[in-house]
Amino acid sequence: MKRHHVMILAALGIFLSGVFASAAVLDDLLSKYQKTSGTALSATAGEVLWKEKHPQAGGASSHSCASCHGDNLRQTGKHEKTGKKIDAMPPR
Repeated sequence: MKRHHVMILAALGIFLSGVFASAAVLDDLLSKYQKTSGTALSATAGEVLWKEKHPQAGGASSHSCASCHGDNLRQTGKHEKTGKKIDAMPPR
């Protein structure tokens, strides 16, 4: 798995797990994600990765996670190519 994918997954894991997990479980997850990525994790780095344009296979135009999901995960997104609705991803 590419490093930026690991970081994106780690950032999303941190974002979503904070709502459901106790502090001990969260600390354990953060430790595992940090070991996997080989770098310190931060919300700022996660935001940069979320908004950063990533090259696509086959020469397709580059896009970011925010291209479809938007900058605010509490709002509905829209797939950049198909136009299909993407449900909001707020923590519960």
